[in-house]
Amino acid sequence: MPEIQKIEQSFITIHEINKELIDVDIDSIADFNSLINIIEEISCGGQIGLVKMETKDKIFRVQPLFSCGDIFDYKLRQIIYVNPDSVTVNSELNYPISDLKMVLQKHIHNSENDKNYPEQDKIRMISINVGNDKPISITKNLILEIIYKLNELDYKNNLSFKLENHDIIKAINE
Repeated sequence: MPEIQKIEQSFITIHEINKELIDVDIDSIADFNSLINIIEEISCGGQIGLVKMETKDKIFRVQPLFSCGDIFDYKLRQIIYVNPDSVTVNSELNYPISDLKMVLQKHIHNSENDKNYPEQDKIRMISINVGNDKPISITKNLILEIIYKLNELDYKNNLSFKLENHDIIKAINE
């Protein structure tokens, strides 16, 4: 019986031609912190680390962004924070994870120009944070849930993922 080719979908934000793409199979990792450390080491070491996830019929590759000493220039409204239980917008608006699709819809389209969400031409980021006390399957399921919702909304452009194991950083207004 011939092997069936799985459909592949990638979320690659930055691809420098001279950098090699390195897949890290999420199922081979013990916990969220280990995943962050491995991907960051690859990404800050001159290659591009991709989180690889396989389902029955698809292969997904996600490139998380890491600063590697650089400073990201973004506004709080450009990033949503997702964990297994909730979604936080603009560091203060909290929603249950069951509202993920609604938040993603506003985050990627913002047709009403809501000041809590990105302007139309700005990059959108999704920060993922899963505690280290949870099995890696929780991280995989959360990332897949985000991808499935994005696919339902038919959006793949101008979007970056971040893996972070710290609380939401709040800006200080001067």
